[in-house]
Amino acid sequence: MRHLMLLLMPLLLPALSNAEMLESDLEDSRTCEALLDTENSELLVQLKEVGTCVLLNENTADHEHNSGDLISERRKLKQVYESICSNKDKEATEAVQKFQQKLEELHVAACKKDDEIGRLQAEAPASTNKTLVLEDKLNEMHSLDKANDIQSLKVGQPVTHKHKLAFLSTIQSKEAGNSVEIIQENADHGAIAGDLRAELRKLKQAYETLSSNKDKEISAALAVEDFLLNKLLRMDKDSAGLLKIKEVEAAQANEAAQKLQQIVEELQVAVRYKADEIGRLRAEAGPLKIKEVEAAQANKAVQMLLQNVEEVQVAVRNKDDEIGKLGAEVGHLKIKQVESAQKLQQNVEELQVAVRNKDIEIGRLQAEAGILNIKEVEAVKKFQQNVDVLQVEVRNKDDENCRLRAEAANALKMVLTLEGKLLEMQSLVKEKDDEIQKLKIWQPESLKCKCASSIPV
Repeated sequence: MRHLMLLLMPLLLPALSNAEMLESDLEDSRTCEALLDTENSELLVQLKEVGTCVLLNENTADHEHNSGDLISERRKLKQVYESICSNKDKEATEAVQKFQQKLEELHVAACKKDDEIGRLQAEAPASTNKTLVLEDKLNEMHSLDKANDIQSLKVGQPVTHKHKLAFLSTIQSKEAGNSVEIIQENADHGAIAGDLRAELRKLKQAYETLSSNKDKEISAALAVEDFLLNKLLRMDKDSAGLLKIKEVEAAQANEAAQKLQQIVEELQVAVRYKADEIGRLRAEAGPLKIKEVEAAQANKAVQMLLQNVEEVQVAVRNKDDEIGKLGAEVGHLKIKQVESAQKLQQNVEELQVAVRNKDIEIGRLQAEAGILNIKEVEAVKKFQQNVDVLQVEVRNKDDENCRLRAEAANALKMVLTLEGKLLEMQSLVKEKDDEIQKLKIWQPESLKCKCASSIPV
């Protein structure tokens, strides 16, 4: 807006000529104000709709999709803000171009008026000079006629009385003719001088009327200039305030996106850790298979088999104890999960009550003044931050529950595998007992005695 004001300043300095153009400029400024007010109201409505959508999404049980919803909503807000800014810039440039064209037209008309006034001012002294020149010529003609008459009287004196009488008669006739001619010339010059004086009066009156009109137009143009400058300054302040608010909102949205990105990265790290642990367990499964092969080979000795069976039984008892402990822990965790869910439900209900209270307060504040809309937006932002904190806590609780469930499932899997191994060992023991019985049946008495002495009771 500042560079637009700098462009408009040299165009606002020349005087505006017509009242109709001034009225059209005022109407254009009013339309610009109306457009800005409507756009601001639409922007506030869109922000409120987005806020309500966010509050509705918070009450859903699917917390994993909230991050994606927030990111999409932030993108939508960013797109809406960019579109509104581009539309405002386009409308402002169009209004400035129209205003600049009108100012140029007014400037051209004012230049034409100035040229006409200058021409009239230049013609006025020329007409006065003409009247003065004509008056000087009349005076010179009178003085020349009198001098010629006196010179002729001095030079042409007659010798005789007759010549004097004839000369006097001729002089009288000449003086009569000259007096008639002088009277006629004086009458003609007087008429010309009267016409010139009348024309000079008309020119002076036209100059005075033009100068008075010019002063009125200049005063009106200065008043309009002050009005437009004040209007541009107010528009600049309003746009600066809106830009600051939008920058704060964009910064908050960026911070929320960064937090979500950090959470996603932490989840990815946890997934990689789980994948590494799974790989380690798979790597440990290979040596277990080798041990099973060795145990199958070691089944030839009955004593070692019995010892392995006893060790397996002890391990089974230990695992049963561990399973009992894990079951107790799982029950305790379930109780904690139920308590956390109840607390979360209470928090959600409290938040809903707070939202309803905020909605009532927002309606009351909207009726008071448009300035308090900023406070409402700040309250909504604080509420959004509290909800985000609660969502993070709920996600952490869900992650802990998932981790405990995974550990319990792994423990159950290990118990099942150990029970399977125990059954396999028992079946192998039975098979070896059968083989020993068969060998006892087919062996001689001396070997039977040795085997009986070697087998513990």
